[in-house]
Order: sequence, then C-alpha cells, then structure tokens
Amino acid sequence: MTQASVNRRRVHERYPCSIDATLRVGERALEVRASNISLGGAFFESQESLPLAQDVRVELAIPESGISLEAEATVRWHKPGGFGVQFKSLRAREVWALNRWFSSLEPEGG
Repeated sequence: MTQASVNRRRVHERYPCSIDATLRVGERALEVRASNISLGGAFFESQESLPLAQDVRVELAIPESGISLEAEATVRWHKPGGFGVQFKSLRAREVWALNRWFSSLEPEGG
C-alpha cells in the first residue's frame, strides 16, 4: 500500500443515502440533498457551492430514528454537483441513531 493510499483512507465508512437537508450559513438556509454520510461528514448535492473552510450548521432527519441531526460542520472539498463537509462533533444520541441506521445499510464500495 502506498503512502498516498494510506493518507486517503477514511476513518469512518461512508453510506449511500438520499436525505433532504438544510445547511445554515448565518441567516441563510441552503436546501441540499445528502448522497452519502458517515460519522465524520457528508456529501451534499447542490447546484450552489460554498467556499472551502466555510462553517455551516447541518440539519437533517436521521432515517428510521425520529432523531434530527443538528451539527456544526466545515466545507472540506468540492466536486461537480456538490461538496463535502466534515462534522465538528456529533451528540451521543446522533451517533447512536446513525450507527443503528448504518447497520441496515451497505457501505459505499462495499
């Protein structure tokens, strides 16, 4: 394994999804769709882009749980059609609900 592949390895498995979400930047609300998510972050499909290092507040309903995820995050990367964010921290109940939901899914590339 090369050093580059070691550096690119994710800490958390990513899971494909299709979840409506709202990203808040100050008073502004951006409606987006999460197309993959992990305990570390998410990729949001959007025609609008946010600058790298932009802090946002992510709001979405975790499927099959009745729990809303509300987390601070930072935009870390872009690709055509969207951008990825890294969560700053998740509350214990959000981690529990995500892990419970993930147990019923197949990880990306899995």
